[in-house]
Amino acid sequence: MNSYRLGNMEANSNKNIVLVIGNGFDLDLGFKTSYKDFWESEFCPKLYPAPLIGHMNTKWENSLEAVKWYDLENELLHYYDINSSRSKWHDIFSDEEMAFFRKFNSYNYACRQYDDKRDLIEKLVRTGYAITGNPYLFSLEIPYLEDYKLSTRDRDYKALKLIKQGLCKYLKAASAQQTEKSSVARSVIYALSEAAGLGDNLVIYNFNYTELPYPYCDSETLFYIHGRCKDDNIIVGTKDYSGFSKDYDFLQKSFDPDFQTPPVVYDLLHADEVVFFGHSLGVNDSQYFKPFFTQQTH
Repeated sequence: MNSYRLGNMEANSNKNIVLVIGNGFDLDLGFKTSYKDFWESEFCPKLYPAPLIGHMNTKWENSLEAVKWYDLENELLHYYDINSSRSKWHDIFSDEEMAFFRKFNSYNYACRQYDDKRDLIEKLVRTGYAITGNPYLFSLEIPYLEDYKLSTRDRDYKALKLIKQGLCKYLKAASAQQTEKSSVARSVIYALSEAAGLGDNLVIYNFNYTELPYPYCDSETLFYIHGRCKDDNIIVGTKDYSGFSKDYDFLQKSFDPDFQTPPVVYDLLHADEVVFFGHSLGVNDSQYFKPFFTQQTH
């Protein structure tokens, strides 16, 4: 075998092994890190008044049992595709509701200044976009009131930032628990690490935002493809697509300021052994794997 670079290590006569880790790895460790778990948690900004959030609430309100982790990024693309084909970007609020939000100052039922908006107010309270305050004063509060002055695009931009922040906080809490010591995931990484200790070259590409169990989390050949919640720099988005509107470039991973192209494509093409654990191999990560699978068919 010729000598070549695999990750940060010089290859020799021993095997070059690549381990690709997806969310199924964390689930096998016992972490509740599925998208369903996050969306149902207090960390998810479900009531932020952005069309993007409203789309996801409607999409998944009755079918969360079927939602997997990678569907979040697929749904970002789905949301974009639906709206980019329209003449006007869809908002979750009517013109009447937006006018109410933008003029709203304070509301006390006793003052009756919004009597003609009772039906509208009841709908907003029912959907969670307005909150009744002190029951004796019958007051009304509008969370995120200032954000209703923003455009649909700017609210969507902020919504994605809030999703990332919420995800970081949720995953830190979810991954702080004790892992399953008898899990298959732990056995696999232990066996591969043992092989590396005997001379094989092991490179790990972690597509999760959480860290690997100790002592593997500090490996010099461990790459976090989309950042990690420990560093508060996770990357959430779709892969690059031609013709994407410049206004919505922020939905693509490569437009994240923390995005860096990892050497995963090179290492997969030059590996002697590749192990996938819990990765969906979905379309939003296809740019990393397409050359490798193309090579296997020739």
